[in-house]
Amino acid sequence: MDTITTAVTIGKYTFQIIDNTLSHMGQIYSRNFNIGGNLTDCVKVSILYNQNQPVAAVIPHIVSDDAQC
Repeated sequence: MDTITTAVTIGKYTFQIIDNTLSHMGQIYSRNFNIGGNLTDCVKVSILYNQNQPVAAVIPHIVSDDAQC
């Protein structure tokens, strides 16, 4: 699993974007993006792959609260 963390600041907001890529022997199985502010996982996006091609995406978690995210 490869994990890349990037900090992004826009105006008064700062977010961390975490990209978790699940792969084996050159084949990507999924990528999971977690975007967090004051709480972790304000937004989570998962992309599923078949033969290194994206085939489905889901947003299983999203929080909309200015004080928390």
